[in-house]
Amino acid sequence: MSSAQSPIAALPQPLCVCGAHLEKVTSRRRVERMLQDVDSGSRLNPAEVDRLMERLINSALVTCDLCEDVATRSGAVWTCENGPHTVLHPAAYDVCERCFREYVGPGGGSGG
Repeated sequence: MSSAQSPIAALPQPLCVCGAHLEKVTSRRRVERMLQDVDSGSRLNPAEVDRLMERLINSALVTCDLCEDVATRSGAVWTCENGPHTVLHPAAYDVCERCFREYVGPGGGSGG
């Protein structure tokens, strides 16, 4: 480990219920992934995309699988790298930052 790397960043990423890693992503990135998974094929201009993204981020579209509250409220969410591509969580697996801190602890994973 280099001296510039923090000890927290060197900790292993926490595991999802399916065995894959949980990763911390921005709320916007999480909604983008969700839209890619459903790929409606519609093409919007950039201004429409930005408005749609803001509405979706602020909605209850992504909920925490532990507390069932809106997972994207803090601006970031812990999500399974497998997304909806496993029978253990066919609608993806998301954990809000509050639940992550409560159940894993503040230094329980890398990514910020």
